[in-house]
Amino acid sequence: MSTSSEQTAELGHFSDVDSSAGAAKLVAFIEHAENMAPIPALRERSYDLLGVRPGHRVVDVGCGAGISVAELAKRGAEVMGVDPSEGMINVARERFPDCDYGVAGAERLPLADASADGYRAERVYQHLADSQVAITEARRVLKTGGRIVLIDIDADGWCVDSDDKDLTRTLLRAFADTISNPWSGRKLRGLLLDNGFTDVEAEAFTCVYTKYSDCVHVLESIAKAGVDAGAVSREQADGWLAEQRERSERDRTFVHGPLLVAAGVKTA
Repeated sequence: MSTSSEQTAELGHFSDVDSSAGAAKLVAFIEHAENMAPIPALRERSYDLLGVRPGHRVVDVGCGAGISVAELAKRGAEVMGVDPSEGMINVARERFPDCDYGVAGAERLPLADASADGYRAERVYQHLADSQVAITEARRVLKTGGRIVLIDIDADGWCVDSDDKDLTRTLLRAFADTISNPWSGRKLRGLLLDNGFTDVEAEAFTCVYTKYSDCVHVLESIAKAGVDAGAVSREQADGWLAEQRERSERDRTFVHGPLLVAAGVKTA
């Protein structure tokens, strides 16, 4: 099986979706992952942490295909979903046409100072070159007393069961290095505290995949990252993927990733 960019959804390239050769696969992966455990429960928990009430103005940063925008709107919030990808915003508008969207990155939001009651960013900060710029912008748009919720996967926290421990470690390290901010998840709590947010809470959710079809995009991205980095040969990467497919035939697939959450309140 080839690990060429034409066939692989490069999950490390979410920061530049529109120019990615696998953009269509990235969108398909997002739409598929929306309903996989524990993602729906995680979204619901993030809304609770935001303390959303009817009439609250909320910005969903990196809204992707728009599902959180639609769900927050159902709770009565006045929501704007923003994403730097015009393609993603177009997908969101097609799926949830009654919601409000804008093409914008986390570093420069189309909101006035102190205009938002809530700020939510899911799996965004890991793709930013400088989280400080984004968190400063978050403080700018939040009202005093406004709540923030940040969610990220910690890229160095992925684990994959395999018969080849050394090769798997090498591939996972190469994959983590494709992420702009691979330790974002573990740093979210500190980021909020360092920027004056109070009542900071931290929680963890776990993504566990036991079906190859549910994590094929992750596994292909891991294999491709190793080849692109020169850490492994194409033959090694293809062999590793072949082993993962063989494991799936024996019901032995196991892939795990941690989703970390931090929430806080903006004080004066």
